[in-house]
Amino acid sequence: MKKIQPLLILLMLCFVGACNEDSLDSLSGKYDMDRYVFDKVEQATTEKIGGGIKVFPMTLSDGTNTMTLTLGSSEWIMPAGVYTPAAAVSNKNQFSAVINGDIVVASGNLEITLLESTYYISGLLSDASGNRFKVDYKGVLSFEVGEDDPEASGYTISIVENQVVDENETVYPELTKYAITVSDPNGVAVFHVDAVNNAGMTLADLVGTYTTAGYPTEAWLADNGWVVYFPEWGVEMGGGTYFTDANNKKQYVTQGSIVITAAEDMNGNPLYSFSGENLVTLTAQNEPGTDGAFSIMFASEVNNGGTVLKDQTITSEVLGMDMKYSVYLPESWDGIKTFPVLYLLHGADGGNNDWITGGKIDVQVAAAVAAGTAPEMIVIMPNCTVDGKNLFYVNGYQGDAQYMTYFFDEFLPTVEALYKVKGDRENRAIGGLSMGGYGSLYYGGIHPEMFSYVYACSPAVMIDGTPNLFDIYGAAVTEGATLPGITLEIGTGDFLYETAGWFKGFMDSMSIDHEYITRDGAHDWAFWMACTPKIVAKLGTLFSEN
Repeated sequence: MKKIQPLLILLMLCFVGACNEDSLDSLSGKYDMDRYVFDKVEQATTEKIGGGIKVFPMTLSDGTNTMTLTLGSSEWIMPAGVYTPAAAVSNKNQFSAVINGDIVVASGNLEITLLESTYYISGLLSDASGNRFKVDYKGVLSFEVGEDDPEASGYTISIVENQVVDENETVYPELTKYAITVSDPNGVAVFHVDAVNNAGMTLADLVGTYTTAGYPTEAWLADNGWVVYFPEWGVEMGGGTYFTDANNKKQYVTQGSIVITAAEDMNGNPLYSFSGENLVTLTAQNEPGTDGAFSIMFASEVNNGGTVLKDQTITSEVLGMDMKYSVYLPESWDGIKTFPVLYLLHGADGGNNDWITGGKIDVQVAAAVAAGTAPEMIVIMPNCTVDGKNLFYVNGYQGDAQYMTYFFDEFLPTVEALYKVKGDRENRAIGGLSMGGYGSLYYGGIHPEMFSYVYACSPAVMIDGTPNLFDIYGAAVTEGATLPGITLEIGTGDFLYETAGWFKGFMDSMSIDHEYITRDGAHDWAFWMACTPKIVAKLGTLFSEN
C-alpha cells in the first residue's frame, strides 16, 4: 500500500485539474513522437564494400515523407533480424537512415521480419537531440543475387630466387629456382615449393602447374620433397616441396603436381591459390604420408615496405679485414629521424643475409608496422662466418679472432651512428638462431645494460670452447644485474632440444624471468621463419612502450 498511495494522490490531483499535460511532461518527459508508415520503396543497386559485406540502399516513402535507408548484410538478400545504427554501414546488421533529408537517425534499432515474400520493417528511432520517430514499412523488396569477389585469406607469400644446379653441380643460368613459401596468418609456414622456371619471372608469371622431380633442370618442374630422419636422436631434416596437413604435420611431396592459380579481389589486388591432389608424400619421420591433397586459397604476396641493404662492409682493425653486414631500414628512414634497433645473428655456416632470405624479417617488420602492432625499427644483421670458420660471436673461437671485441668496439658504434639508432637500452634488442641464438644470449648476459630483450631461436647453449652461459647468467644474478627479457624457442625435433631444456631448467632454478616456447619443428628455416613474427610482436610491445 505504501507504493500505491502516492500514485492515487497524483491521479486525484489530476482529476480535479491540478495536473495538466505540461506538468506530466515536466515530470516524465515528452511522449509525443512523429510516426511514418511507408508503403512505397525505391531500391538502388546493391554494393559490395569488401570483407564479404553488401549494402542495400533504398528510399521508403508515404507520398509525403521519405526515409533514405542503407542496410548491411553478409548475404545477397536482406535477412530478418535486428539492425543497429551506424554513421556509415560497414558490417552486417547495421543501418543508416535519414528522414525527410535532414533528420539523421542516431539511435534505436530496426527490426526486420520476412514472411513469405513480404518484408516488415519497424523501429523506434531517435535523432541526436533525442526526438523520437516511429517508422514502419510493409511490402515486397527485391535483391540482385551476385557473386562475391575473392577476399585475401590472411595467408602470405614470400619468394627467394636461387640458382638451378643439377646433381653434378652444373649451373643453368637461363633458369631460376623460385623458392615460394606460404605462411598462415600467424606467420607459420604451411607450404613450400622450389619451382623451376625461366629467369626474371614475377609471381604472376609463375602461375601454372609444376611436376615434382629430383634435381629439376627444366621449366615447370619443382624439387620433390626429401626427408632424413635419425630416430636414435629424434632429429629430423627435410626440404623441397611440402605442405602441412590438418594436424599441422609436414607432408613432403615426393611425387605429383602443384598447381598455382591467380585471381583478383574487388580492388584489383592479385591473390594466389596453391593446391595439389593425389600426391605421394612422406612425413618428417620418413614414413608414408597420410594426406595426399591440400588447398590454400587467396594468399597475398607481401613486400618489405622499406629498404634492404645487403652485403654492406665495415673495415675492422680488430679482425684485420672487411666484414659484411646487412640492414633493413624502415620506410620513413631519412637519415635524421632515430629508430629502435634489433640485431639478428645468423647460425653456423650462414651469413648476414640469412634473416632476410630465409626469415623474411624485413617483410614481417613491415607487415607489423602496417597493422599497427609494432613501431618502425631498424634491423641490423652482422656476419660471423669468415673464410669458412664459424667464430661463434666470441673471442678466440677457431683461432685468435677477437669477434666479440669487434662487435662491441667497432661494429655496433659504427652502424648505430650511421643509421641513426636511438642507442639506449630500452630501444635495443638482440636475437639469433642456433649459433646466433648462443651469441644473443651471450651478449645479453655479458652486457645486460645494453639490451632490453634477447630472443634466442634453437640456441646452441653448450658449445666446447665458448664462454659458459650458465656461469655468465649465474654471476649476473649474484651481482644483482638487471637482465634483459628472454625468450627461448625451439622445436621438439631439434637436435639441440635437450640442451635448451637444461638451460631453461637452470633459469628456473635461478629465478631468471623468461619465456620458453616449444612446438613441433626441426633445426631449419621452416621453423625459424615462424619465429620471426613472434620476435616482431614481442618487440612491437617493447619498443612501443618507449
